[in-house]
Amino acid sequence: MKSYLEKQDPKCVVPKKLSDTRWSARADSCKALCTGYACFKQALEVISKDTSQKSIVKVEAESLYNQLDKLETGIMVTFWNDVLQTINASNNTLQKVNCDIETVVNLYNSLTMYLSSKRNSDFISYYESKGKLLSSNEEYEAKKICKRKKHFDETNIVEVVFN
Repeated sequence: MKSYLEKQDPKCVVPKKLSDTRWSARADSCKALCTGYACFKQALEVISKDTSQKSIVKVEAESLYNQLDKLETGIMVTFWNDVLQTINASNNTLQKVNCDIETVVNLYNSLTMYLSSKRNSDFISYYESKGKLLSSNEEYEAKKICKRKKHFDETNIVEVVFN
């Protein structure tokens, strides 16, 4: 996949394996996915249709492609990219040698306000529109309603379904 991505777009950043010790690796991976979303989708589509690949590789590529094709995935990628990049920038500032306590307090207060503002309905519609552009999908995935098998000692009380 890496060779295909480099041929298709030399500027496309390939996500690395997540590090257990380096927290910022998550921010880097999320940024790579957000910036190269279309490249990843195309690469996965090519791999899933490549006859020279093993069947398990093709099935896994198709599964990942289907996940990236969902509107929900596009929304989550854009949201988490913004949040993780902001936290990572604050983290880098906090780790500087010349960082004083006033800067630390201001950064923590600004992070608290930033994260609180993300619950605003304006931001929800903002990320929904960005997710639609990213995933090229306009519709949410339909929820499947699973009926639970009742045991012999249960009554026929109507179950409450939460959305």
